[in-house]
Amino acid sequence: LHALAAGTMTVHSYNGSTYLPDFTQLWSTRTPGTATQVPWLSLRLRLFGVSGSTALAGACRWAGGAVFPPPPETDCGDGLDNDCNGLTDAEDPACKAAALTP
Repeated sequence: LHALAAGTMTVHSYNGSTYLPDFTQLWSTRTPGTATQVPWLSLRLRLFGVSGSTALAGACRWAGGAVFPPPPETDCGDGLDNDCNGLTDAEDPACKAAALTP
């Protein structure tokens, strides 16, 4: 592992069906606490933390299709993070604002 990659997550893309290491494309490098979006997949990848050779990462597919940025949270009663901002209904500012709107 290269010293510059230690403590990070690298995200690669590959448009094919057979593994060819020279044909992957570096999409993003993330440090703990950051995320990257893959708009055409409606996907957000987040690196929560790294400990030694273990990483805790998550993937979230936002509601609303392949639009970017993800639409704000609108289903504030399902307990899910529909807009992939890392916040579920009770914590999401969009839901808090919606609750204040008459």
